[in-house]
Amino acid sequence: MVLLKASTFASSVVLAALAYTACGPAKDAGSNVDGLYGGASGRGAAGSSNGFAGVGGSGLGGNAGSGIAGVGIAIDSGSLPDDAGGEAKCGATTVETKHVTVDETVTEEIKERAPADVFIMFDKSESMNAQEGGQTRWAAVTQATIGFVQSMDSAGLGVGIQFFGRQAGVEDCTVQTYSQPQVPIALLPGNANALVQAINGQRPSSETPTTAALTGALNYAKQWKSHNPMHPVFVLLVTDGEPGVVASVWNPISTCVGSVQDVPSTVAAADAGFKGNPPIQTFVLGVGPSLNNLDQIAVAGGTQKAYLISGNNVAQQVIDALNNIRGTISKTITKTVTKTRPVPLECEWVMPAPAANQKQDPNKVNVNMVAGGNTTQLGMVPSQADCATHTNAWYYDNPSAPTKLIACPATCDAIKGATEPRIDIFVGCNTIIAPPL
Repeated sequence: MVLLKASTFASSVVLAALAYTACGPAKDAGSNVDGLYGGASGRGAAGSSNGFAGVGGSGLGGNAGSGIAGVGIAIDSGSLPDDAGGEAKCGATTVETKHVTVDETVTEEIKERAPADVFIMFDKSESMNAQEGGQTRWAAVTQATIGFVQSMDSAGLGVGIQFFGRQAGVEDCTVQTYSQPQVPIALLPGNANALVQAINGQRPSSETPTTAALTGALNYAKQWKSHNPMHPVFVLLVTDGEPGVVASVWNPISTCVGSVQDVPSTVAAADAGFKGNPPIQTFVLGVGPSLNNLDQIAVAGGTQKAYLISGNNVAQQVIDALNNIRGTISKTITKTVTKTRPVPLECEWVMPAPAANQKQDPNKVNVNMVAGGNTTQLGMVPSQADCATHTNAWYYDNPSAPTKLIACPATCDAIKGATEPRIDIFVGCNTIIAPPL
């Protein structure tokens, strides 16, 4: 949210050379041009009642009874020749219009996700093939999880994953197996493809050794936390049922013989993780009916209650639950930053640079505004103080050594109010003087 918005201005740059035939009015006694530029003596020629003083002259303008004395502007132009062939044949050239820029300080509020990491322990037991709300639990949960890790709302969140149940054809209840991630924790969205490939490479085909799986997940999370002490680290247990395996002495493809995999032992594992050093919280996402005992695991893991999903529209329920969990483990923080950026001033233009090995004559610079198919000639006034008594006017920042042209306030308002205005700057013809109000 930008607290101070910089103004912008659409201004076209004209680069083509063209003939400028209306550079100034004819030099006669009734005009004010000779009064500005003066004769060889540097004294203002006879002018109208609005005559200006001669540039570089004595500052005396007009004749007795009809002229108004003015103050001369000290610009050294005596070494430059007059317009060849007279003003009517004067050839002027447009130059690139460059806006004066200033540094503007702006303050912005930036929202970003605080660092947090989650290790997902994903149930791939055979019961995940059961139908729930028109599709299998496996399809609903995996689709929602893929959408979760691919969402830009998850960007900046660290996510890793492992699956529990049968591993390499063996029903596995070994804690060490689940202490190793299939996809290590890494930042999203960079880690999203690896997570999606891991999920798509699995199929439900085992029992539910939840105690061993959660214990291993908590061990991995603690190890990760020790290397990332500034990151909150969480475990997310995704399952469709209560813990349980068939442990018998005659099962040759199981490491679960004598292993206890039930709700109380899983609750004890979650409690040990939450009360350990460092403490690791466990979130529980349960899909299917009769899952209320999973609340005990969530409470022991420090997250109050499990997210339990059943019935219709399971995929959307899972998405909603994952979004809620993301909001809990990864807070959005807002910080305020102040920075400086250049901003063009629409009513100030850089003094045109002279041609090679030549001197730019400030008395031969003119400005036009083009808007809506109409061209308005802007005339010069000696200073900002003269803006109040002249229309369509501009002035130099420093008449003796100008570096920029500045539109008078009323003229600036007209420029800002015009539709797609363009400023043309010409050099080579006597500067036009702004008419009085």
